[in-house]
Amino acid sequence: MMRKAECDVTDLENHFGAQEKSYFDNSTSRLDSRMSFLRNKFTGSCSSFTTHILQSKESEYCTYKTLKLATVWIYKFRVFVSTFNVNGQPPEANLLELFCQRVTDPPPDIYAVGFQELDLSQQTFLFDITSREEEWARVVLMNLKTVGDYVELKRVRLVGMFLVIYVTRELHQRNVISEFATATVGTGVLNRMGNKGGVAIRFRLYDSWLCFVNCHFAAGADELERRNQDFREISKTMFCDLANLGIFDHDEIFWFGDMNYRLSEDGGRRTANATFVKEACEIGLFESLLHLDQLSRMKSIGLAFQEFTEGKITFLPTYKYDIGTDTWDSSEKGRTPAWCDRILWCGDHIEQIAYESVPSVRMSDHKPVRAIFSLRAKVVDNKKLQTLFEAALRESDRLENQWLPQVSLDKLEFEFKDVRFLEPLCQPLTITNIGRVPVYFEFRSESGQSVNCKPWLSITPDKYRININEKCVVDLQVLIDKETVWKIDSSGEKLDSILVLHLDNGKDFFITVHAEYVPGCFGISLEKLYNTVQPGECSSSASKLIDIDPVESADVKRSSSFPIPKEIWLLVDYIYKNGLDEENLFAQAGSHPEFISIRNTLDAGNGKQLSGSVRSVAETLLRFLDSLPEPLVPTDVYELCFRNVRDYGACKRAIASFPTLHNSVFIYLICFLREVLHHSAKNKTSANGLAVIFAPILFRFPEPAGRIFTRRATLMQKMQLATQFLETLFRGKQDDLIEL
Repeated sequence: MMRKAECDVTDLENHFGAQEKSYFDNSTSRLDSRMSFLRNKFTGSCSSFTTHILQSKESEYCTYKTLKLATVWIYKFRVFVSTFNVNGQPPEANLLELFCQRVTDPPPDIYAVGFQELDLSQQTFLFDITSREEEWARVVLMNLKTVGDYVELKRVRLVGMFLVIYVTRELHQRNVISEFATATVGTGVLNRMGNKGGVAIRFRLYDSWLCFVNCHFAAGADELERRNQDFREISKTMFCDLANLGIFDHDEIFWFGDMNYRLSEDGGRRTANATFVKEACEIGLFESLLHLDQLSRMKSIGLAFQEFTEGKITFLPTYKYDIGTDTWDSSEKGRTPAWCDRILWCGDHIEQIAYESVPSVRMSDHKPVRAIFSLRAKVVDNKKLQTLFEAALRESDRLENQWLPQVSLDKLEFEFKDVRFLEPLCQPLTITNIGRVPVYFEFRSESGQSVNCKPWLSITPDKYRININEKCVVDLQVLIDKETVWKIDSSGEKLDSILVLHLDNGKDFFITVHAEYVPGCFGISLEKLYNTVQPGECSSSASKLIDIDPVESADVKRSSSFPIPKEIWLLVDYIYKNGLDEENLFAQAGSHPEFISIRNTLDAGNGKQLSGSVRSVAETLLRFLDSLPEPLVPTDVYELCFRNVRDYGACKRAIASFPTLHNSVFIYLICFLREVLHHSAKNKTSANGLAVIFAPILFRFPEPAGRIFTRRATLMQKMQLATQFLETLFRGKQDDLIEL
């Protein structure tokens, strides 16, 4: 995040004049995408100082246009952006109120339409295929045809997040839109469950780079930090496969979606009172309520979207409503209304015209939100740019030594103590520009390449531009995931890293990072877990799933006849006693703070203190199984498992070939899931639904070779076999696997 300071640019003003001062004293602190354009244009010869000179003279080689109709230049594009969490509902044929009621004259040149929860079926979670994508795209285009001639430009989808962009046919035929790219980032549980993350489309309009990001952040009133983490993860990894280009390397950025930020008090720790919020809404006290808005607070303190702008909110909260009505949530939960659905932007040439919800659309528990913008796209005169570049190069050669970038760092050594599994720890690094020119920095690895941190370490931002006398606060985050635990456990890998902070046309700084991991039960092999002393007790309720010797059934300790690690006993037992009737068991994410508490209890080995919501315990069980170094179904028996997935006897014979511990845990888990299915009338689970959730956790398939569509088809085929294998086993009786 950036912290601005007053800027004394007297020396620069004397040299470059007042016009250049306005650039160097730029109030925009984000990484200027024009630097990326100039670096790409003059690869290898454009230093940061040369770039700054060229940027200050941009008006001499750039003109800003929109669309040329015959001989007339229209100087502003119209961009329509909408976001709608459709709650898995199919599209209504008539959505004119959403897309066409508030059109401009002329109509928008670009429509960017974002959806969340496009399809809530569990097949979509696993195979990422849905007919709803085509249905919604077709209905949107049909509605747009009533106001103009539009064509689809590009689309991208990840599970339930769907983004599609349409442009007018005339704009499309002028060939001024080019260099498309799409990207997706999953951030939900196991990057799969919870339907969370982001999708994006980028393209070049004339010589301006545009980026549209549609997101769905973590739900739940107490998941503020997870929402911030979603923002950081998407910011860091979206378009990471494109060299030197990320979200913030675009001229104009539109970021929208169901961000799930809620209204809360005490800095986000306590949900605002629902009655108070509803009464305030009735009399239009939106400004007072926005003081409780988590997103507004995160922006103000620099933890999320600090570089983005949002229009004034003058509409009712968009969540949560009884479907088909304008009535606030009347369920037993009675959720506090909130502005979950938002549209923000970042860019120097964007102007917002309208920002509103569409309350008349009642098909979901969310109200859609739309905004209309005008923007200017730049057109570069390459001849003028080349001439100015040569002049700037001569000028920079003469002045560069006396205008070298200089920064100060508040610390060079970082130590993270007591780091635990999936519990991020952050420390700030403050970089202050103490020189006489703006500074462009980036972190590099020890080898000198662009930053490629150790998997357990992340840097936000990893590159930035700091104006004179300004500060950039960089967040260093340590997060230990399953892969890191596997390396620590198998090879004793040390959590040490040396970061190189490189100043463009300046010196390097070396920063050391050390972390100390507190070992726990996640990421450990079944053998090590089982051979660990097993303290604590487990009630006999879960023991009833399998007929274990009565002497051993009440205690969670090694049983020579049926060995089960205590952690799995404790989690299954809790769900067995408290949650077999929980609706959508395993299909919805739990609370991350509760996961941390449950993990701590498991690490301490005290099952009596296990507490939390059933969903959080269910999520913990999924995470635990997913963290095993070797999948519960060993890879060397996949062929045997898939030989005849619809034959129950063949599936039983495959299980018999598992190693002893894998065999015991797998049978125990199948018996437990059968019990879950016996309560399907209340918990709404199905054999196929549970198989879809557990198949990618119990089986792990390496990324196949070949083209992307071939790889996806191959992986899908294997996952379908794994799903059918589990479904076949779910059909058996509770005691018919014990002899295995």
